[in-house]
Amino acid sequence: MNGLLRKSSILIVLPVTERQDLEKMQSFAKSFSSSMFHRRIPVIDFTGLPLQDYPNITKKTILFFNERSCYDFQLNDEYFTKIQE
Repeated sequence: MNGLLRKSSILIVLPVTERQDLEKMQSFAKSFSSSMFHRRIPVIDFTGLPLQDYPNITKKTILFFNERSCYDFQLNDEYFTKIQE
């Protein structure tokens, strides 16, 4: 996994509602890969935002932190609508 991450950027979106669940996933991932999460910005908390804005917010967040569009990661509008539902 580390070799792959050194050569290619991988976007991992983990939509969770409980901080404890996120910490368990991160702990599991760190047990086999030390470069799985960005060290400076490992988690983005979306709290208090209107749910109907989720697709737009998510696309803009991906663009901001990756300097690449969500479409570069083969994510489309239908994908974000499905997650929102």
